[in-house]
Amino acid sequence: MLILLSILILFIPFWFQIIVGNKSLNNSISISFVIVCVISLILQVLITLFSFFLAIKSIVGSGNKCATGAVGIFAFSFLITLLMLFAMVVQFVKKKLRDRSVNLDEPE
Repeated sequence: MLILLSILILFIPFWFQIIVGNKSLNNSISISFVIVCVISLILQVLITLFSFFLAIKSIVGSGNKCATGAVGIFAFSFLITLLMLFAMVVQFVKKKLRDRSVNLDEPE
């Protein structure tokens, strides 16, 4: 059960980026988009380390002496980080295109 939990908590920074990043770009909150991105990346590193130790505890606690399977957490976290970086770029480009279309629609 802890293995599943250690994998699921890796998605927390990704969802944070999606939700808070969109709110930041829509000016619903006062935090800048860059700060949201930095917080997401730092959270990803911290949660990856926590998830790794949680997976080791689960594997060793079940009686196994070899916990090298927990190293897969880092590979999975790397894939989620790439997905999060892609989401950041998409959010940024979406904001720039929206700003550009608003500027083109305004009469001079």
